[in-house]
Amino acid sequence: MTVIDFPSQDEWQRFYNATPFETLSQRIITLANQSSSESGLSGFKKAVDTKEFLLQLQYRLADIAKSYVLLMHFFEKGIPDDEWHISPGKSEASVEYFPHFEPIHFLIKDWFDYYADTFYYQLFSAWDMVGHILNVRYSLGIKQQDVYFHRAMHKLNDKDKALYMRLDEIRNHPVFREAKKLRNEIAHNHLPSSTGISVTLNEKGGGIGIREYTISAAITKNVREVVDLLERAVVLITA
Repeated sequence: MTVIDFPSQDEWQRFYNATPFETLSQRIITLANQSSSESGLSGFKKAVDTKEFLLQLQYRLADIAKSYVLLMHFFEKGIPDDEWHISPGKSEASVEYFPHFEPIHFLIKDWFDYYADTFYYQLFSAWDMVGHILNVRYSLGIKQQDVYFHRAMHKLNDKDKALYMRLDEIRNHPVFREAKKLRNEIAHNHLPSSTGISVTLNEKGGGIGIREYTISAAITKNVREVVDLLERAVVLITA
């Protein structure tokens, strides 16, 4: 495995300061340190669980921030994949992938893809921490091992309709839907940043074609925009 450079301190701060992660971290810490107004053993448990899941969310946000900075670092080095295939290829092959790449671009893209994949894993882990916080604060009654964001949202509808509606707007935003699709592809299917062929079968026979590919600029755009949605959600649940 070939390792190339790491962001400088100035570059790291430039990317990081363009995000809401620092503000969100301070917001979470402030809420986690607030004393609970509830009494009794059940109130104590609720206060402890709330604080712990807030801190878990903070840890996830820190990991998301690292992945964000690093994927942006490699994206800025240049990944010329807007035109990611040509047909016929330059060497008369039926298809040529990444016709504008030099050898260095494959290395840059490899690292970009790694941090993009990591970003989406951590992103949806953070959304599930949001689900845990909702479960505790609103006494949704979901067993801890069964909590995830969408299940918590289903239960929240009966507890706080106004908050449910505002979070549901985020959940149904096209940017969130695209992020969810990318994460599912990364975890369970062909990597969206990989190339290949696709064979289809139907009653008339079938065919062969080029598999769908997501260019690096599209991934970066979604990453930037979904961070804003996560910020909105964290502000709502920590209000």
